Amino acid sequence: VDVAACARMSREIARRLEGSLESYRLEVSSPGMQRPVSTLEHFRRFAGERLRFDLREPRAGRVRFHGAIRAVEGTRVVLDTEEGEEFRVGVDEIAEARLEMDPWKRARARRAEADG
Repeated sequence: VDVAACARMSREIARRLEGSLESYRLEVSSPGMQRPVSTLEHFRRFAGERLRFDLREPRAGRVRFHGAIRAVEGTRVVLDTEEGEEFRVGVDEIAEARLEMDPWKRARARRAEADG
C-alpha cells in the first residue's frame, strides 16, 4: 500500500465518520524492512530476498542462520546460507524469520537495466 492509497482511505474514513465522533486519530504502520516471514506464501513472495531465521531445534549446533530465499518446495523452504550452502527446512521448524531487505536493491537493479 502506498502513501496515495493511505490518503484516499483517510479521506473516505473521515467522510464516513464526519459528525459521529469528537475526534479521532488514524495511524498507519508498516511491518518495515525487517518484516516477519512466517507462511509458505510469505517465503514465495520474498524469494530472492535475504533473511535471518531461527530454528526451533539446533542444526549443526546452531539455531540462527542468515541467507537468501531460493524457493519453496512443498512445505519446505530452500535457502542459500551466507556460508554458500543450500539449506532445506520445513516451515514448521522455523521459530522466527525476518527479512533483511536491502533498501537500495531495486534502485541498483533499475540502474543496471538502464545501463544495458
